Amino acid sequence: MKTSSPSSQEPTVFKMQDIWNRLLQIVCLFGVVSTLAGVGILSAQVSKVRQEQARVSAELSRLEDEVVAALGANVAAVQAEQAGDILDLRTNLSGMHT
Repeated sequence: MKTSSPSSQEPTVFKMQDIWNRLLQIVCLFGVVSTLAGVGILSAQVSKVRQEQARVSAELSRLEDEVVAALGANVAAVQAEQAGDILDLRTNLSGMHT
């Protein structure tokens, strides 16, 4: 009869082990679902950042083009002014010789 007593407790221990295993599976599944949700949120944020980066890059390129154009216009104006000054000097010098 002593052998029947431990065997009657074994199914209870086995069932308790099943409960713990099932609980562990649920906890792990919750962790996986939470991780996947977090990855989805991060992926959406990365997409937003990339879109903003593309917008800023396009704006920066536009501003660079404006700066280059403005500098080019300034250089052309200075060169024209210098050419006019040189012409005035030549005119004045040629007038002095005659």
